[in-house]
Order: sequence, then C-alpha cells, then structure tokens
Amino acid sequence: MKLKFAGLLLLVFMVLFSCQKKGSIGYDEVYGSWNWIESDGGESFHILTPLSEGINITIVYNQNGLFEKYIDNEKVTSLNYYFEKGTSISTYNQTTLITYKNRINTKHRTRELVSNSYKVSGDTLFLYDECFDCFRSIYLKRK
Repeated sequence: MKLKFAGLLLLVFMVLFSCQKKGSIGYDEVYGSWNWIESDGGESFHILTPLSEGINITIVYNQNGLFEKYIDNEKVTSLNYYFEKGTSISTYNQTTLITYKNRINTKHRTRELVSNSYKVSGDTLFLYDECFDCFRSIYLKRK
C-alpha cells in the first residue's frame, strides 16, 4: 500500500513539474530593466562602452514576452521573445536561449536578431550572441 502511494505521489509530481510553459516559469532573474555596461567581440574584437560610443542603452525583458531596447531613453526596438532549450555554438552545451521572433528595424541598423544565451550573476546580466564573431554584452539591473 505504501509503495503504491509513493508511486502515485511521484507520478503527480512528475506531471506537475513537466508542464512548464515556454517562457513563463523559472526565468524571473531575466525579467526587468537592464542598463548596458559593456560589449566585447566582433571580427576584430572591439570593446564598446557607453563612454566610447556616446550612448546609453537600456533593455527590458517584460514577463509578457515583449523585449524593448532604448537608446538615450528613445525606444528603438520592440519585439517578442521566448525562452527555449538549445545548444550554444560557443560552448556546444545545452542551455537556455532567449529567442526573438521579429526582425529588428531601427534607425541604427536592420538585421535579423540572433538568439542569446545568458547568465545572471547577482544584479549582472551577461548576454552572449549565438553567432560566430558576435558580441558578449554586460548589463546591470536597474533598481
């Protein structure tokens, strides 16, 4: 009897925890507003900062799946995103990727946005472009 009950309890927990919707649970650390600190990378390896570029960038990951980017407080990008499991091209490991659904059309550039792998450490967000010769960007959580 105890064995049947334990098996049933295990089955209930497996069903409950396997029904996670894409992008809705477990990503709270990414949600919110982030100020750009630095980016590095590119074909000839550049280090970019707000001081070197003369701009301030803020990105926002809303819980409703909307990503927004502001340059000097002007909204330049608004597109949908979601979280998915995938293989990072830099580490070849399975990781969570932030995947964007729309094309970027801004006055600064027009291109297809690549997926990002990411890491959050305290109040710092590290975004890694999932393409060769692309950038890693560092953001600080807005209070």
